[in-house]
Amino acid sequence: MSGSTPSRSAAGAAALCVTVLCGGLTGCATPRSDDGPRDVRVVDISDEAAEKIAERVAAYLPKPPTGAQTVIIQGTPRAGPPSPRREIAGGARYPSPDPAVFKPVRKVARDRLRTAAAKSVDAALAWLASHQADDGAWYAAAFSEQCEGAKCSGPGEPTYTPGLTGMALLAFLGDGNTHRTGEYAETVRRALRYLTRIQDAEGCFGPRVSQHFQYNHALATLAMVNAYRLSESPLYEESAQSAVDFVQMSRNPYVGWRYGVRDGDNDTSMTAWMVMVLAEARKAGLTVDDEAFRGALVWVDKMT
Repeated sequence: MSGSTPSRSAAGAAALCVTVLCGGLTGCATPRSDDGPRDVRVVDISDEAAEKIAERVAAYLPKPPTGAQTVIIQGTPRAGPPSPRREIAGGARYPSPDPAVFKPVRKVARDRLRTAAAKSVDAALAWLASHQADDGAWYAAAFSEQCEGAKCSGPGEPTYTPGLTGMALLAFLGDGNTHRTGEYAETVRRALRYLTRIQDAEGCFGPRVSQHFQYNHALATLAMVNAYRLSESPLYEESAQSAVDFVQMSRNPYVGWRYGVRDGDNDTSMTAWMVMVLAEARKAGLTVDDEAFRGALVWVDKMT
C-alpha cells in the first residue's frame, strides 16, 4: 500500500479476508460462466468499495511475496497449475493466488478479529455490570443513576425493567458466568435474586401492568432457564419450571401466544419468543408439553 490509497493487490487481499471470514459479500458475489476453475468465485465490487475494505483489514495482512498479485475470491483456492487470469471490477485482470500465501492471511485475520471481538465483549460486560442496581435489576428508566461521572442517555420505559434485566443477565450467562463461577458471579447472583423476588404465584416475572408484559416474562424466563441449565442448581429449578409453566398456561389452545393469557389472539413475535423459551427449557431437562411446538407451527402455517 502506498500513500493513502490502497493498491489493487491490498484491496484484493483484504476482500479475501472478508469473504473467507464472513462467508461472502452479500449482494456482490456473482459466479462467472467462463472457462476458469469451478472452485473460484469472482466478486464484482467498485474500486471505492475495494479501497474501503482494504483500509479496514489491511492491518491484518502479512507482507506478500515480492511481485505477488491477488484476486478477490470466495472459498479456498485449489492447488495445482496456475489457473487462467481472472477479470474483476474495473476490467483489471489478475492471476489466482497461491494457497500457501493466503492460508496465513486467513489465520492472522481470524485470530486478530477474535481478539478484537473478545475485547469488545469484555468492555460491554463491564459497562452492564457497572449499571446494575444494588437490588440486582437493570432499570430501563433509571439505569443512569449508576453512572460515575457523566450520565448515560437513552432512558427507556420503566415497565420493561424485568425484560431488560433478563436480557442483561443473558449476556453474562452467555459469557460463561453462573451464580457460583466466573468474573461476574456476584452480578449473576444479584440478578437472579431480583427475578425470583418479582415472580408471582403463577410463575410470571414482574407485574402485569403493561399490555406487553409477556415480553418481560419471556426474556426473564429465558434467563432463568439458562441460569438453571448452566449451573444445574436446585436453587433455580423451581423458579425456572414455574416460569415455563406460566408460558404454557398462557398459550391459546392449539395455536400460539399473544400479549395476554389465552386471550384468543396470536402474535408471531410473541410466539417466537415463547418457542425459544420452551426449546431452552427442554434442553435444561424441565417439563415441556410438545403440543406447544405443534400449536406454534399451526400459527406459522396460518400466517404465511
